[in-house]
Amino acid sequence: MASSQEDSGKKRKKKNLVPELPASVNTEKSVLGAVLKNNQLFYEDFLNLEKKDFYLKTHQIIYKAIKEVFQEHDRCDLVALVEYLRDRDLIDAAGGLSYVSELPDGVPHLETIEHYVKILKEKTLKRELFYLANNLISSVTEEVTPSEEILDMAQVKLLELAEGGVSKGFVKVEQIHNVFLEELEKKRKGYNPGLSTGFIDIDKRTGGFQKQNLIIVAGRPGMGKTAFALNVAYNVAKRGGCVGIFSLEMSKEELYKRLVSLDSGIFSNKIRDGILTAEERERIYDSANNISNMNIFIDETGGISIMELNARAKRLYDIHKCDLIIVDYIQLMKAGKYIESRVSEVSLISRGLKELAKELNIPIIAISQLSRAVEQRPGARRPRLSDLRESGAIEQDADLVMFVYRPEIYFPNETRLGGIAEIIIAKHRNGTIGSELLIFTGATTKFSNASLPDKEAILETLAGLE
Repeated sequence: MASSQEDSGKKRKKKNLVPELPASVNTEKSVLGAVLKNNQLFYEDFLNLEKKDFYLKTHQIIYKAIKEVFQEHDRCDLVALVEYLRDRDLIDAAGGLSYVSELPDGVPHLETIEHYVKILKEKTLKRELFYLANNLISSVTEEVTPSEEILDMAQVKLLELAEGGVSKGFVKVEQIHNVFLEELEKKRKGYNPGLSTGFIDIDKRTGGFQKQNLIIVAGRPGMGKTAFALNVAYNVAKRGGCVGIFSLEMSKEELYKRLVSLDSGIFSNKIRDGILTAEERERIYDSANNISNMNIFIDETGGISIMELNARAKRLYDIHKCDLIIVDYIQLMKAGKYIESRVSEVSLISRGLKELAKELNIPIIAISQLSRAVEQRPGARRPRLSDLRESGAIEQDADLVMFVYRPEIYFPNETRLGGIAEIIIAKHRNGTIGSELLIFTGATTKFSNASLPDKEAILETLAGLE
């Protein structure tokens, strides 16, 4: 007898080892009943829900029915819902006539179900994390898939879940009103909410780099796109800002030497070779001290995944409240081996960077390569949006696309164009497109403001080279 009781105790314990999936059936029922009582909720909060947000199969059927009745009649009451279910022989699958009829019972006339929607979204996310964890356990215990591939798959899936997350839902414009007026008043007093690049003409055109914006800086090899981004980083840090740089191509030592060259004005090749006069050496020491006191953080991990970059950027932000993140460059990043194609991978990476910019509420500069199609064009070979490698996803997610173009590379005999760098703003979600000019000093990789009396004439010359 004792043995039988022990066996049954073991069975109970074993059953308890299997957790129930996260769900709130009462919340699901309340949401459905509330919408039937107040149809206005359908257009405000209910539209944020999906079929998967309902755990019970019966509730999934009712949710789908309510949506379809609304799509057809622009309203849905209990009578219309029951008629829809009966016509399609779904009334029993939806829990029966009695169950459906009782949905509005006990539910007050609500003005909002936002809180309920958040609960259901949270339960959905936890269920999907549970499914992911189970799949990972299976993959690990089966010992068929390599661990690196399992890790890549986990990172991709976690990123997809993070992108979906718990939806914020609708916000009434009244809630944005005060913030808008505040910002307008600050601008009237001369406050610029954007992050200054240190380049006057670019700041005028863009208003500075805006929070939550993904800024793509692109160009062919040797045009100075990394140098441009590093110049912006230097200018931000010099004013006391904090910058995080993910360098997937250049080492941290190379970037540091470039920063010292920028600050000191000493040619980078002289710093590299160490052939310096006493006066130059003194300037180098002073600049090295200046740079070491700046809030610039460099991560040189090669082939970093978007998931790992997100995690490290968030840690950096939590500790140092950085003002700008720079990624050099997109094509050297990975989403994971789990991704079927490179186009899908780049799409996931660019979306991940945009989501990160929104979450941290700071601008992110991502450097991108251009395709070789630029070199095959006759004339000036000025870049276009279509030249972006895997351009569809990058162009779509970017708020600002800037091309670094140095015409002297293609027209070395045009003395008027020597040292000129054209910054082509090809996409600007919140402003005008066009070109601005900077001066580029190759020996120190320094970009400077261009005080050119004949700026417009030079721009006309560049346009005429096409």
